[in-house]
Amino acid sequence: MNERVGLLKHLGAAFAILCATAPQTFASEPTAPPSNWSGFYAGVQAGYGWGNNTYTFTPVPESTDVDVGGWVGGATLGVNWQRGTVVFGIEGDASFSDLGGYENTRTNPAPTTPCLLFGPTQGCSGDVNWFATLRARAGVAMGSMMPFVTGGLAVAGVEGFADTGACGGPVCRYDETKVGWVVGGGLEAMLRDGWTVKVEYLYVDLGEPKFTAPTVQADNIDFSVIRAGLNFRF
Repeated sequence: MNERVGLLKHLGAAFAILCATAPQTFASEPTAPPSNWSGFYAGVQAGYGWGNNTYTFTPVPESTDVDVGGWVGGATLGVNWQRGTVVFGIEGDASFSDLGGYENTRTNPAPTTPCLLFGPTQGCSGDVNWFATLRARAGVAMGSMMPFVTGGLAVAGVEGFADTGACGGPVCRYDETKVGWVVGGGLEAMLRDGWTVKVEYLYVDLGEPKFTAPTVQADNIDFSVIRAGLNFRF
């Protein structure tokens, strides 16, 4: 009995010492400062884009799909505001692009098949020569990581042709600056000394191009982009 009482006294004393020293022990451990995403930043980005254009021909109800793809890359400028763990921002970017495609094969056995190659300049094409976006961003700060969604305005220089013999003379073309919209999302991560790296997906819709002849119509010029970016916060 005496041994049990003595053991309980020793355990009680040890527990009292632990309780007294624990707050000091935990207080002495350094805590990581909360991540701060606020401020301006600038950087570069590059990636790959792909899409599909459909050209419809009249009076013969036929259509041709022109698959487009290519590399894109350019510069980025933006600013963030943080409130708690929620981060809001505005980001703009401008990119050069070789996003394009060319089609000159039959889509069906009819002799009036669109985009059938008869010469070096004939066929159907679609190209995005450059594009830029101005977007809002909203993200959640999770330490050094921030998943985000984004959306806003898109503008691009587009051109294409459809030389099928149905135009009654000159090649049916479009060459214009289109305004549309963009949505997407991604993940950004802090590195060291103000640098961040991100990967994001964007979907861009630029609306319908206007051919020079009413015998050809087109659906919306739209494409997807996956790209990576490197930014410096200042």
